[in-house]
Amino acid sequence: MGETKLFEVSDKDLPDLLRALDDAIAARGDDGTELTHAMVNRINQAARGYFCIDWYGSFDELASGTTNFALQVRADFWEFELEDVYAEADLREPIPNQRVSDFVKFIAEYGV
Repeated sequence: MGETKLFEVSDKDLPDLLRALDDAIAARGDDGTELTHAMVNRINQAARGYFCIDWYGSFDELASGTTNFALQVRADFWEFELEDVYAEADLREPIPNQRVSDFVKFIAEYGV
């Protein structure tokens, strides 16, 4: 798993950060039903120094997608679950239905 960086926000800085995030989200200019690339860029700009959104997407993408991020999450899951050497081909396979609940628990704490 990648290294997680935690940043503390002081009580003094918190109102400014929240205001900047609120402005970034309010400036979306769309119907607000989906997170867009432009919105993520605005949020990351507002939150610079506190946090950064590296990826966003759906559960289906994580469980069966072929992006580098999805493949890495599944590789980390299998490494954690199996604590064993696994074949590279296994990483491209979707999470099987019988392992979905384990995968959900894993990603709930992934990167935390």
